[in-house]
Amino acid sequence: MRKNHQYWATIQGLNLYYTELRQKMIFSGVPAQLVLAFLVDSLIGDPRWIPHPIRCIGEFISWLEGRARKFCHSPVTEKVSGGVVVAVVVGTTYLVTYLFTEA
Repeated sequence: MRKNHQYWATIQGLNLYYTELRQKMIFSGVPAQLVLAFLVDSLIGDPRWIPHPIRCIGEFISWLEGRARKFCHSPVTEKVSGGVVVAVVVGTTYLVTYLFTEA
């Protein structure tokens, strides 16, 4: 089997890049920072008074699902309403993120 040399060189280059990147991360203190961040988060946790985006999205999904289930009378309408819920959640999340970062 003959190797495509350009493809093989690209794979070798990526492999070399990944190896260098991994070595830089190991020796730059990144693993220690991750362990420390995990320990601090485990001990202290997130303050309840700060609304976390994932909690807000979860509450939004629950609210939408409750509204969508009112229209579900068959498996087909369940799938359609589920798709609408997904589209609305993804679209709203994108829009809010865009407004926070660009405005």
